[in-house]
Amino acid sequence: MRLPDAAVGRSYLHQAKLPLPDGGFVPLTSIATIAEKKEFSFIRREISERVVMVYGEIEDDAKVRDEIAVALTARILPAVSAKYGVGYDLRGMAEDEREFLSNAWLGFYLCLTGIF
Repeated sequence: MRLPDAAVGRSYLHQAKLPLPDGGFVPLTSIATIAEKKEFSFIRREISERVVMVYGEIEDDAKVRDEIAVALTARILPAVSAKYGVGYDLRGMAEDEREFLSNAWLGFYLCLTGIF
């Protein structure tokens, strides 16, 4: 999905409205905090596919986190995937940490094996 360049400015996210299940709309700023910061951004490729990573912070309330995860996996992401023909992978930092620790332990054992 792409908006015309004239429609997208610095204030676009502050004016954006999101559809509700009942047909109404809610301003994005009433349900999310928008913070602007400069960061390096890129679209990388994995196995000839373009990959865009999206990050977000969710409040610490476990109930809210669970509701968001259910909404994303059950409704939102499948609908976006079906409409635009894109894939998705929903992961968190915990999975990245597990992968890192697994590789670190493997390296540790290989080093010990090499020493003895």
